[in-house]
This record gives sequence, structure tokens and C-alpha cells, in this order.
Amino acid sequence: MNDEQLSSKKILILGFGKEGQSSLNFLIKKFPKIKIGVADKKHLEDFDEKSIQYLKQNKITLHLGSDYQKAISKYDVVFKSPGVKLKAKPKGYITSQAEYFLKTHNKKVIGITGTKGKSTTASLIYKILKDANTNVALIGNIGVPPLDYYDEKNIDIFVFELSSFQLENLKISPHISVLLNMFEEHLDYHGNKENYWNTKANIAKWQDKDDFLIYNFESKEIKKIISKFKGTKIPFSLKRKLEKGTYQKGGFIFHKEEKIIGKNDIPLKGQFNQNNVMAAINA
Repeated sequence: MNDEQLSSKKILILGFGKEGQSSLNFLIKKFPKIKIGVADKKHLEDFDEKSIQYLKQNKITLHLGSDYQKAISKYDVVFKSPGVKLKAKPKGYITSQAEYFLKTHNKKVIGITGTKGKSTTASLIYKILKDANTNVALIGNIGVPPLDYYDEKNIDIFVFELSSFQLENLKISPHISVLLNMFEEHLDYHGNKENYWNTKANIAKWQDKDDFLIYNFESKEIKKIISKFKGTKIPFSLKRKLEKGTYQKGGFIFHKEEKIIGKNDIPLKGQFNQNNVMAAINA
């Protein structure tokens, strides 16, 4: 759905936390005449005074309290905030900040996900690029809603930390994606490990041949899931022993028919830290 189509729709912001408030601010500025509603399980008095005044000032239609999701059927488009679990299948189009941002900016995005280490790796990549005098922004699950940077024209690269909640229902992937690891987590939300892992895989599932996927070569789960993905695959690994079909040169481990997958002498303690560094270097 493009901006012209969106400007004529009734839009509901589902979940009014930090990202939901960012979505409202963005939509009001971009589409000043659009009809917007806000739905949240909290009651009005539970929000801070600034948020309350902002909602009243802009005459936003409110759907608050335990039955807040009943409002979904009244809107054409739903901007769903991360972590808000839909209780029923909506009639309208479901989108999110992550999807809206990536539709316009994905070729300038390095996206990072994983059950563990995504904040560390995103911060490392940001620091590397910043030190190289690149105009870079760190956004996403790290604490900065992506739409806060939507109109920033002077940013060359967006380092986007993506949680499973932000990757849910996504049908567009970053130009460069980093998939660190996949363990069992958030199963109360996703239902089972397969759903969780498939949601994580959205970070690269929609890439084309001109995109890049940096992934953990030691994860059988990741290798199985990404086998048919179209992006150029760049594996990383920190195995101390060389496997069949690999060789070592200059401290780096090379794999037959693949690019650099690891380095043996990163001076950091802990395998997770070393994997994070290796992924950041490849990115």
C-alpha cells in the first residue's frame, strides 16, 4: 500500500507505547487530514500528561481498556506495535513501523536479529561505521522507533536492530541482514519454536540476489531455514578446529566455495562476544 492509498484510509494504531506514540506523531505530520484511532489496553489516565494532552489536542478517536482490539474491524489499516498479539484476524491491512520504513529505506539498511546478541552486534556495527565517518543511525529494538528517522535525508546507512515482534508478518527484508543465532524464546507469544524461527527468518526471506545475508555457519537451524533464500550468503564461524573443506590463511578461516566465515584470534572473552564481533566485521 503506497502513501496515496494510505492517505484515504482510516488508520488504527494498535498499542500506544513508545513506538505507537511515534507512529501517531509521524502519521499526523505526514497525513494531516487522515482519520486516526488509537487502541491500547491501558485507560486514558494511565498515560502521562503529555500523551493525554496530545491525544486530546489532535482529536484522536480512542479505544482503550480490555476490549481495545474490538476496534480493529472498524479500520482499513492497522499500524501494529511490536509485541501486541492480535486476538482476531483483522479485516483490514496490517502493517508496522518496520514494514513502512523498509519499503522506502531497505537498500540503506543493515538489519540485525538473533535470540541473543543483537543489541551488542548492532552497536558494534554502528560504532565501526561511525568511526569510518559514515552518516549512520542506530534504530529499532535498541530503543529508537524507525519512523523517527524516516525523513532524515543525510543518513547513508541505518543500522536496524529487529526483534521477532518487529519481524512478524514482514514481507520485505533489509539490503544487508545479519542472523546471529536462534534459540527457543518468546514461545508464549509465537506458539512454538518453528513459528518463532520462521518469524526470525523474515529478516532475509524476502531478499533478492543483490542483497546480502550474514549468518551463523554453526547453526544447523539457520542453515536449514535459509537454504532457499536468494540473497548472497556470507557465513561466519569461530570454530577452533578446521572442518573438512576449510583452510586457514592470515588468521582467517576460509570455507570451500564460500567467503570468509571466521577468525581465530579475536581478543574477546566468550563465544557469544566473538560471534557478535565476527558478524559485525562481516557486515
